[in-house]
Amino acid sequence: MTVLQGASRPPLASGGCEEILSSIARHRPRDVADRYVRGPLVAGLAHLAPVLRPGARVLDVGCGRGPLSRALALNGLCVTGIDVSGEAVAAAVRESWADSRRATFRVSDACDLPFGGATFDALVSVSVLQYVAWPAVLRECRRVLAPGGRAIFIENLRGHPLARAYRTVRRTAWPYAPDLVPRRHLGWEDLGVFRDAFGSVEVRPFHLLSPAMLASHALREPRAATFGPIGNGGFRLLSQLDAALLSRWPGLARSAWLACIMCTQRSPRRETGQEAS
Repeated sequence: MTVLQGASRPPLASGGCEEILSSIARHRPRDVADRYVRGPLVAGLAHLAPVLRPGARVLDVGCGRGPLSRALALNGLCVTGIDVSGEAVAAAVRESWADSRRATFRVSDACDLPFGGATFDALVSVSVLQYVAWPAVLRECRRVLAPGGRAIFIENLRGHPLARAYRTVRRTAWPYAPDLVPRRHLGWEDLGVFRDAFGSVEVRPFHLLSPAMLASHALREPRAATFGPIGNGGFRLLSQLDAALLSRWPGLARSAWLACIMCTQRSPRRETGQEAS
């Protein structure tokens, strides 16, 4: 497994990462947490770029209200969004806009995907594995991904000190909503399971110091919905410092808050140990 600190990849052929991110921003309320997902999502979309040709089939696992699904559909992709919440799927269907008809949504458990094998060219999952029996989900994701297909999983990790403290407070003094209780956050030592499932895996860590900017957001203060000018500047500065620290000392990745796990499905020939002729 390779840990990436700053690798660059080709942009999407049509529209690019920025267009997808702009589409998401235009059709959902602004939230401070989105700033933290932006970097991992840019890295993940760049990883998916080689298979995101027009008409490519994409599965959005845990789509919620569907902003990422619809943004990908606007880029000419055929997207299926699934979520275990019927309420979220109903909202995704209701909030779809006319020029994203390539996006469809359905209620489904990620541990038992209702699709045939090798159905999708690409797969995306953002902050889902912490809530499910994730090894079973990985097996299902592998099954429905076509040979040579690509997948990204953007996940909260277990090792960040501030995140551990926050989760302790939530469990003891400020309980999670029943449907939002994390089962188990991924640790760095768990990431080898992705390599076993898919064959080729690259991991890029994000956020060491920058999560300190989430303090007021975590306390549910109304002003925390978005950063003001000072908050934006502080976030950019800390994010740049995080990138420098992770580049200089790769071992700090074990204390990162988020990771983008980028997988490429092995071919059946390689899986059986046969050499290409």
